[in-house]
Amino acid sequence: MAYGEKVNLVSDASVAESLARQKTVTFGSVRIDGEASDAALSALSAEQVMNAIATKVPTPDLDADAVGGLLQLTSRRAFDQEQRTLRGSLALSYDPLVGQAMPDASITYGSRLGGKNRAGFLATLEHRRGRDRDELLELDWDAEAAGLTRFEVGETEEATTETNFNGSYDWKLGERSVLYLRTETQFATEEKYDRLLGYELPDPVGRIEGDSTEVTGATMKRLLEVDRKRSSLLGLSAGASHVGEVWSMDLRSSYRAVEERRIEEYGYEFEEDDVAFTFRWPELNFPMSGEPVPGDAGTGFLDELRVRGGLERSSDGVASFDVKRKWERQGKPAWLKSGVKLRFRRTRENSPHDIYHATGPGLRIAEVEGGPVHRAISDRYLLSGFPDFAALRRVFDTEPGRFELDEAKTRSDTDPETFDVREQILAGYGMASFPVGRTLVVAGVRAERTASRFSGNEVSFDENGDYAGTKGVKADRARTEVFPGLHVSRPLTRKITAFASWTRSIRRPEYTDLVPARRISRAERDIREGNADLRPALYTNFDVAFDFDYRKDGRLSLELFHRDIVDPTLTRRTLLADGQFAGYERTRPENGGKARLRGLELTLEQELEALHARLAGFEFTLQYTLQDSRQSVDNRPGEALAMTGRPRDELGMQLSYERGGYYVSVEVEHRSRTLDSVGRNPGEDRIVPATSDWNLSLSREFRKGLRLFLDVKNLTAVAERRYRGNPSQPDSYGIDLREYRLGLKWEL
Repeated sequence: MAYGEKVNLVSDASVAESLARQKTVTFGSVRIDGEASDAALSALSAEQVMNAIATKVPTPDLDADAVGGLLQLTSRRAFDQEQRTLRGSLALSYDPLVGQAMPDASITYGSRLGGKNRAGFLATLEHRRGRDRDELLELDWDAEAAGLTRFEVGETEEATTETNFNGSYDWKLGERSVLYLRTETQFATEEKYDRLLGYELPDPVGRIEGDSTEVTGATMKRLLEVDRKRSSLLGLSAGASHVGEVWSMDLRSSYRAVEERRIEEYGYEFEEDDVAFTFRWPELNFPMSGEPVPGDAGTGFLDELRVRGGLERSSDGVASFDVKRKWERQGKPAWLKSGVKLRFRRTRENSPHDIYHATGPGLRIAEVEGGPVHRAISDRYLLSGFPDFAALRRVFDTEPGRFELDEAKTRSDTDPETFDVREQILAGYGMASFPVGRTLVVAGVRAERTASRFSGNEVSFDENGDYAGTKGVKADRARTEVFPGLHVSRPLTRKITAFASWTRSIRRPEYTDLVPARRISRAERDIREGNADLRPALYTNFDVAFDFDYRKDGRLSLELFHRDIVDPTLTRRTLLADGQFAGYERTRPENGGKARLRGLELTLEQELEALHARLAGFEFTLQYTLQDSRQSVDNRPGEALAMTGRPRDELGMQLSYERGGYYVSVEVEHRSRTLDSVGRNPGEDRIVPATSDWNLSLSREFRKGLRLFLDVKNLTAVAERRYRGNPSQPDSYGIDLREYRLGLKWEL
């Protein structure tokens, strides 16, 4: 449906599990009781949600940045529980790269309160423990020589714990009036280890499969980064609503605060020069596979030590008031609705770095060697010779005289990452719904004024590339935009309904991206920075849809869409040619001029019992999206590029069976070749090739309230690939194995 699609909630499942069963639902953001939320959908049980609607086209009563689809959840009134609620789940997840099971559990409890059942509460507590291990191969190319200049093999190990709580309390003030309170909290810890083995080649090496090239004078780097951090979230909201025969009113306020604190973060980089080895391409994606990495860890010296702390705090406060009047026109319902909304957001970050170099004779890896030895990328590469983190820490803590602070690098890395950003949005809208014959019209307009202010630091360098100083920078930005909308729907026949809409919307950049913060990875020769000149993208949207309920057990939907976009945001990568960071690749968000996006979406849902009685319980779902996108880029005049992150074809198919307590689902999702980021020329564009992902879900209900389930993601273990310019220049290759989740759900 063009305006919204109802999500069928599974009674003993979370909202996330219900969404997994309904593959036609797509959305980019979530609203709970009208307000934006980052609540974990896995921690919201179906019992806590009265209804869930996925909206594709924004209406004036929604925030104007509701592009990409919106999932609207309406909380169930806790005093409507027919009986006391008690349900729970226990599950184990398994990732073959990790090699051990990881538990998660949740419990939901609720009850009516008071003799007349005028109040009630409902709460869910969820706890998760997880471990993750990723392996990645990355390559850099010289576009002119079409040769490889650098490649890296790395692994990331991560351990997390997360506890989520959300609760609701509802109080019936009268037959038509309700007061409600909501709370959500999250406490999480994360410990991450990154190990990277990198090679910088003295001359570009061409890709000739099967041939060998002797390389001398290469530089080998071993990088170890350890990051431990703790985060917390607190969300509170309150509201009151009155639903009368003529007038309805809704008053809401909410506040969310997030804090992320780095307990400790260390980065060690050891460098070894004049490394010689034999280089060969046995396969397209894998240089030098199958052999131990050459070089002598005992000769590697400490090049750089980074000690980092930091604290980031963000807050988000919202207050809104909506009023609605209902009446009848031509014997059919009509209404008028208006409201105002005020939102304040703020983020403050302080990320101090200390960057050291070893003094005197230096620090060799051999003094602190003892890190784990792993074979990575399907056993093609040996990751060895890494330092032991505890030994490194011990040397740093007990022999501080062996390390010298590099003040210039410390300031150049720290100062840009200390900033304060504030944003205020004031919005008002008016809209009406009324019949015109057999046509239903919804029309209105929304106005939003956005004011932002940021303060940060700008680092400068002299003509020799040395640190010259830091100065504070401040900026204020404000703009007002008007977003009209017109929506019409009309039944063409008893089974076919047509929809059409014209709307304007906005996609604001992440407001922290506006800060000119610069994050420098010296090991990867990579810079990521913000862009103070980034403008929001403005959309003009045209949508037409036809819903054909051709029988009780089948539905066909066709949607046509067209988007004219001004100032779309794209990710641009630039190889810096001079200055202190000559040879580094800079990545930052930029505006891309104008863009156009158009296409169609076809959805088919059919129960297969219509074909044969033996197929009772089977259902087939297909969703296909064809989109044609074009955007202009300032430094690529005369070229029309596809929009980043927009594949031409997306296909999703699901075959499910549900009968007699059994549920089985097999699904496949296919995406065609996609532009990932834009370079200076086509040879530097990063491309994600076509991908197909298969997933499997199994479930068995033994009795009412007791269910065993198994979910398998990435059934075919498809790797994550990316290439630069053309497939003969692979850019990255990441291992992505099957993941399993086995669990039990129960209800008393």
